[in-house]
Amino acid sequence: VAKCIVMHMGYHNANFNYTMAGSNLATVDQQQDLGVLILRDLKWNAQVEESYKIANRNLGFISRNFLCKTKDIVLPLYKSLVRPYLEHAVQFWSPHMRGDIAKLERIQHRATKLIPQLRHRSYEDRLKELGLIILEQRRLRGQLIETFKYLKGFNNVSPVGLFDRDHNIRTRNNGAKLVEKRFATTIAQHFFPIAISRIWNNLPAAVVGAESVNAFKNALDSHWDT
Repeated sequence: VAKCIVMHMGYHNANFNYTMAGSNLATVDQQQDLGVLILRDLKWNAQVEESYKIANRNLGFISRNFLCKTKDIVLPLYKSLVRPYLEHAVQFWSPHMRGDIAKLERIQHRATKLIPQLRHRSYEDRLKELGLIILEQRRLRGQLIETFKYLKGFNNVSPVGLFDRDHNIRTRNNGAKLVEKRFATTIAQHFFPIAISRIWNNLPAAVVGAESVNAFKNALDSHWDT
């Protein structure tokens, strides 16, 4: 009982009290599960703030403790000690609010400025020099890769319930089109399998028809570079 809690979700939730073994279960407004902070309103501002704080702390550690801040030193440190905290399980909680997106991007912006030789160049130039892309695009790339793995069976999980294939042969598509569902709430519209369907459907057949995860990654990157 001590390890069980209740979180009421939804605007029309009746907020019932629940008991187990004769004891009332505690009710919470937020709970961390597998490293992701989930709120009862299903917004991600708290998760964004938590990820930002940890990544910012680690970036400060790098800034203070490494006197030599060349590209070959800062880039591996950023990729191993900072960026993972901005991207853990991000396929699930990827933010859609512009303020949250900008907040996470500020970390990478500051990280690239740690390198003295690049400090006075534009953010776009620094990213190009370091072989990086903006975090918003990396999140989208990660979602598309996860979608590919679901649909191709690499996740060993049935995509039914997450994705529905569009079998309408009269519809021009890339050969792997998904049904684009509609929901009334903004939160539902930005949920991973809902929001990614339209983007997936706009990919060419040469990308979605890849036979392996690495082949899909390479084809996707090539498509975006064109």
